Amino acid sequence: MRISTRMLQDSALRSIRGNQETLARLTEQAATGRRIRTVSDDPSAATQIMRSEAEVRDFEQFRRNGIEASTRMGTEDVVLTSARNLLKQASGLAIGVAGSDPADPQRQAMAAAVEQLRQELVAYGNTRVGNEYIFGGARSTVAPFQPDGTYVGDAVVRQVEI
Repeated sequence: MRISTRMLQDSALRSIRGNQETLARLTEQAATGRRIRTVSDDPSAATQIMRSEAEVRDFEQFRRNGIEASTRMGTEDVVLTSARNLLKQASGLAIGVAGSDPADPQRQAMAAAVEQLRQELVAYGNTRVGNEYIFGGARSTVAPFQPDGTYVGDAVVRQVEI
């Protein structure tokens, strides 16, 4: 077989194109820091990368859940402590005027003060963290306590995986 000049040129061009493609791929790898661009580059490594990325997403979600749960529990603790203090105040006011005449102005003033404390308790019961009411159970998008103090939430216990 005779090797012509044209065959030598074609071979050289193929070699140059191949080297250019390799250079372009290696340049992209250096620029992005990624050896694998598509699954077809290395299927087994790509599978491992996808598995690792899924694990990282899971860990990030667990971290966010932990922060959210911690914030929510801290808020619940503050609200419940404040509510307990309001109930102690109301109890003290009621005991102070328990034996007095219902028409006594002091007793009526204490009744008004207890009503104000009840309204504060309802406000505490309707505390929100973000866009959710913390004491409404699964019904976290609507206020769990009506202005008269009636509970309209549910008994679902909210759980978070952390």
